[in-house]
Amino acid sequence: MNRWLLVSWTLTGLAFLAQGYLYLFRHELIALDPVPVHWNIHGQPDHYVPRDDLFWYIMLSPLSMLVMTLLTYVLPWLSPKHFEVDLNRQLYYYVMFLVVLMMGALGGVISLVYLRPEMNFLRWLLGVFSVFFILLGNVLGKMPRNFWIGVRTPWTLANQTVWTKTHRLSAWMFVLAGCVGVAAALLDLTYWVFLGIIIVSVLIPIIYSLVVYKRMQAAGQL
Repeated sequence: MNRWLLVSWTLTGLAFLAQGYLYLFRHELIALDPVPVHWNIHGQPDHYVPRDDLFWYIMLSPLSMLVMTLLTYVLPWLSPKHFEVDLNRQLYYYVMFLVVLMMGALGGVISLVYLRPEMNFLRWLLGVFSVFFILLGNVLGKMPRNFWIGVRTPWTLANQTVWTKTHRLSAWMFVLAGCVGVAAALLDLTYWVFLGIIIVSVLIPIIYSLVVYKRMQAAGQL
């Protein structure tokens, strides 16, 4: 078994144990009742449930990790010819592990908010996503063309050169956006920075892929 897949299984198992422990001892560990389970864009709780109804909310994170770990096996089989993720299987396992890790970290942040309601939810959420962006951006430029991971626009999927150029740009942007996000989380500058990172990191590579494709088309290079 690949080491990253093994780590994904290990983290998923630990998440089930930790979240199960939290639910079993919820009366001793969670002081609030009802408990906030959803927050608005300003980080303020806007939905509460009774403490005894927390089971599925607490177990959402490990269940999501389990689904992603199982998908790690399924996606290579689902991939059409010439778009196989297993062209670089080691990198594929690593990226799927990063997604599993992020889901576990998000679940950990939400659990900490249950235990310490005074925590700034958005600040920690921004920190988790920012670190994920840095780690993903560090390898995104090496990702082979596929249907599941990366900037999957009609133009990147249609041409390998467009895919490569777009993902080299995305890699730098993800790392830069992640570093800005970490700094913003440390300085407690959350909402607008978080929104800006998402828009810039997603929208610009999409537009760039179209521009590169049209330039190659005009030059007769497709």
